[in-house]
Amino acid sequence: MITTELAALFIMDLRRAGAGTSADIAVLLELSDRHGASVEERTPSMISRALKIPKAQMSNIIKRLQRRALITRGSHPRDLRKLELNLSDSGRRLFGKYHLLQCPKTPTT
Repeated sequence: MITTELAALFIMDLRRAGAGTSADIAVLLELSDRHGASVEERTPSMISRALKIPKAQMSNIIKRLQRRALITRGSHPRDLRKLELNLSDSGRRLFGKYHLLQCPKTPTT
């Protein structure tokens, strides 16, 4: 269980790392929850649908988080028209610091 103080420190670290908006933080939290999940569950459309974020806004969030090296995006292994999103090494370290990433390091495909 995470305490209020620990949650506040975590949010401050996320903001220092470059997650400047609440939507940025929501996407990172969603990706951490899906870490180790199937590729189908880590596409931008699945994340935007789960968070009810418009696709255009999701595109900007992805670009911003990728520029800040918090996430990576790559080609979907079975459908090259889709993207696959993952926490980057620095993103995983940030979540690991607070013991919020409990899944295997390498996502399954």
